[in-house]
This record gives sequence, structure tokens and C-alpha cells, in this order.
Amino acid sequence: MFHHAGKTFKQQSVADISRWMAEGKLTNRVAQEFALDDIGTAHATVEDGRQVGSVVVVH
Repeated sequence: MFHHAGKTFKQQSVADISRWMAEGKLTNRVAQEFALDDIGTAHATVEDGRQVGSVVVVH
């Protein structure tokens, strides 16, 4: 859906989301964190689709 939106809509959406996060109205839940060496497992976790929250890969 979002990739079909125009540039102005996307910019406004990013601004809104950033503001909501700064105000504490919107938070991001990290479901799991993986080391870069475990990128394959991280990718499989995302493909599985059962996690609630973001999958983060750190270096």
C-alpha cells in the first residue's frame, strides 16, 4: 500500500510517525535481536511471520 503513495504522503507519514514516537504515543516492540553473523536465522524468523514486533540485526 505505502509504495503506491505519492512522495508528499510518504513525507507526511514519516513526520507523523516520528512525532508520535517522540510523544510516546507510538512505540516499537523489538521481538528479537540477532548478530550480523546470524543473518540467516534473522531472515528465517521474519519469513516465519509469527514474531510480534521488529527483528533487529546488529553489527
